[in-house]
Amino acid sequence: DNHDAWSEWSNSRYFTTEKNVVFENSSLPDTGQTKFYDNRGEISKPSAEESFYGQDSNYKRKRSYTKLDAKGDELADSASSWVMVRDNVTGLIWQVKDQTDGIADYSNPHDADNTYAWFDSNSLTNGGNDGSYNNGLNTEEFIYDLNNSHFGGYSDWRMPTVKELSQIIDSCRIDPALTTSYFENTTPSDFYIHWSSTSGNDYDSSNAWCVYLGYGHVYINGKSNTYYARAVRSQKSQPSKLLIDNGDGTISDPNTGLMWQQGETERMNWGESLNYCERLNLAGYTDWRLPDRIELQSLAGDTDYEPCFDKILFPGVHSDFLTSYYWTSTTYSCIPSFAWLVNFYGNVNPANNGKTDQHYVRAVRTYESNDLVVYISKNGQCNGHSPCYNSVENACLDSGDCEIRISDGFLMGDITINHHIKLTLSGGWDVDYNSNDGGESIIGGSLTITAGTIIVEGVVIEGTGSLTKLENDKFDCWAPEYWLSLAALHRIKW
Repeated sequence: DNHDAWSEWSNSRYFTTEKNVVFENSSLPDTGQTKFYDNRGEISKPSAEESFYGQDSNYKRKRSYTKLDAKGDELADSASSWVMVRDNVTGLIWQVKDQTDGIADYSNPHDADNTYAWFDSNSLTNGGNDGSYNNGLNTEEFIYDLNNSHFGGYSDWRMPTVKELSQIIDSCRIDPALTTSYFENTTPSDFYIHWSSTSGNDYDSSNAWCVYLGYGHVYINGKSNTYYARAVRSQKSQPSKLLIDNGDGTISDPNTGLMWQQGETERMNWGESLNYCERLNLAGYTDWRLPDRIELQSLAGDTDYEPCFDKILFPGVHSDFLTSYYWTSTTYSCIPSFAWLVNFYGNVNPANNGKTDQHYVRAVRTYESNDLVVYISKNGQCNGHSPCYNSVENACLDSGDCEIRISDGFLMGDITINHHIKLTLSGGWDVDYNSNDGGESIIGGSLTITAGTIIVEGVVIEGTGSLTKLENDKFDCWAPEYWLSLAALHRIKW
């Protein structure tokens, strides 16, 4: 639970320890699962040659929280009083509820006993159905009260999406399935059901998605039901959905740093699915694995229906209600003979089923930044290379580590880097992108960097901009001298 322990970890994308493979730089939090299981119960850690290797606890990511006071200042983990929690992986800041006394108090939006109907008057986000106003005891009024009081000094509180709410589920805990040393005062009840902001899909917008914080299930229920609500806010902008077809049977998601198997599989049981992914050789990569529940949920859309993710990039995805379940590597810890599934028939819908049942599999791997390449040319035609853009500002600057290859010629576009990512601007490529000695690539826009790492190779930047040197970040320029011009960057602070 102590986030300080992570400061000593490697800065590489991933590394191995005696216990696990650890993906330190992932933008997704860990599921929290730490034990190992077979089809019946807990087992000792399996080796790579043994059955049931490749499950959730073999592959770990960072799960880290920080307590915050009423001003948003950090507190020690030992603090006995706090009002907000920051997720140090996602950057989300969560409301912490007041102690429950079994009596709702709607004059206090922090009361843990308050329940609300789902209501959203915004036609752009409510799925075509406002929900239930419920005499003002609804989620929209709940958020209004928080923002009107400038809780924590902020007025941008909102309801969490179903994915965000599901990501605070700790798959090592039940009743509630939360890290209670941070998320205290979760109302003990037979339900623990919390609303998300995510409306039901286009097929049935009279429902909305909610998460059962007792065990971790995700449900869709009628908007007139009254459930608990927990607010969230973002320290950074949320990335837009961007999936890239690599043209080799794989799909990359730069927001998460995950690469997905594009094709479909036969149905198999849980142990077979672990073995299949560990031994998969696809597109020249052999480090595939079965995704955990958070990873597989990240692939799903929020409003698409049958199936609920990109049918163009994944044309063979199974969408029949009875056959659209896909295995995850995460065991349902309260019944170890079950594992979590994601149902792509309607939306994000983890379920549990016996591990000997037969379901589909979609393998995943974590890729290095140089695995993802984005192409840019002034006419928006990159000689068949994909993804192709005609402006730097339209590429993956805020989506994750990547290399942008820029063909010979002059391009317009501002470059702003304000996330802790690594961006490589690689210029001078010929029209076929076969070599980077085809000439100069000139960007006629501004360059502004406040965080992260940028490497410039063979690019002339003629605009203005500013550069802020932050601790553990760097600005790295490598290119023949006549290719590189930073004279216009006249506001540089180190």
